[in-house]
Amino acid sequence: MADASLDPNVFIRSMATRGYPGGLALATFDAVRVLEALGMDLVFVETVGAGQSEVEIAKRAHTTVVVEMPASGDAIQILKAGILEIGDLYVVNKCDLGGADAMVANLAIVIPDRDKGWRPPVLRTVASEGTGVKPVADRLEAHWQYLNDSGELAVRERARAETELRGALAEAALRRLAARPASERRLRGAIERIARRRADVRTVAEGLLRPRQTH
Repeated sequence: MADASLDPNVFIRSMATRGYPGGLALATFDAVRVLEALGMDLVFVETVGAGQSEVEIAKRAHTTVVVEMPASGDAIQILKAGILEIGDLYVVNKCDLGGADAMVANLAIVIPDRDKGWRPPVLRTVASEGTGVKPVADRLEAHWQYLNDSGELAVRERARAETELRGALAEAALRRLAARPASERRLRGAIERIARRRADVRTVAEGLLRPRQTH
């Protein structure tokens, strides 16, 4: 990473999630759109991790790469549904360590066929030595070609647009609620009613979002 950051053709930006769920910062893909507008050909987004819940990246990225390591406890991860459902490529890094063969074999067995024309490959790398990096790059190119040829790219773009629109709507609703003069008092009262089991959270949320009647 230190070497890459010195390349004038590479831009790296670290973004904290600040508690936002899904393994990404809320503004991650706003930043991606800025980079796209600047003419960046490739944008890599590294998540804070991936498990059963940190899978938001799969709804946003064109290609999702799941990186695992042998002898690190990650063997348990491959049994989790989230990991098996999000990857377009699976990479077992640090294959110079013991246990790599077993992890590669287990992944190859349990990864399901999701698309008719693409089965996620399981690749081996030793990134510190540059071993196996070119095959990963080649498969990334192959997946991009598959997305274009099969029409899957358009499907993913529509799914991404829906995800982003729903997120923007939720954010806009919260901003409008916060902008109302009496919203803080109403919000505190609503929290109290929910805490005392006098109202359910969904009904209260709907009520807060409805415009108040004025007479």
